[in-house]
This record gives sequence, structure tokens and C-alpha cells, in this order.
Amino acid sequence: MPSGWKMQRVALVLLGVLTISAIAVAQESPTSQEKSSSKAVTISGTVSNDGKTLVSEQDDAWTVSNADVLKGQEGRQVTVKCRPDTAKHSIHVFFVKPAETRYIANRGDSAFRR
Repeated sequence: MPSGWKMQRVALVLLGVLTISAIAVAQESPTSQEKSSSKAVTISGTVSNDGKTLVSEQDDAWTVSNADVLKGQEGRQVTVKCRPDTAKHSIHVFFVKPAETRYIANRGDSAFRR
């Protein structure tokens, strides 16, 4: 019977070591690839003159990994749906939409005179 008791102890110790190592692996920090696979976000800003960066409304400059998507939008205000890579401070753009032009009504305009 003593040898059976030793086998149980060895099995329990082995189980404890495996449990602790599994917990340690689960707590590791994510790699840069995992950081870049975050959810898609929407950013509004101005496309640079060369079309390779987007300067957000908070003055953050983001490098665009697929700059060909922004062709024809150089120097303009746009809203993009993208996936950011915070480690490289770059974005991968999925969708580009020109910023909406907002008009402010002036009661002195001819449209309001009757």
C-alpha cells in the first residue's frame, strides 16, 4: 500500500505543476500581432499630401499600411474605418468616406427672407 500512496503523491505533484504552468502561459502579454488584431475603429482626420499618413482630429499621425486606398483624398478631411496597430502606430484602412460638409444657417441669408 505504501507504493500506491507514493503514486498518488507523484500524480498530485505532476497535476499541480501542469496547472501552474498553464496559468503562467495564460497570463503572458499578447504579441504585437495580437495587438494589431483589435477591433475595427472609426477615425476622422486629414490625409497628408503624400497620402501615406492620416492626422486625426486629436493630432495623432497614423501611418497607413495600404496607402493606395487613400488615392485622390490627399489633403482632404475623411472618415476611415480601420484596424489600428498601436505598436507600430499604423492603421489598415477598410473604408474611406469623405467628411461631411456642414453648413451653418445665417438668418440674414436670402433663403430666410420672405
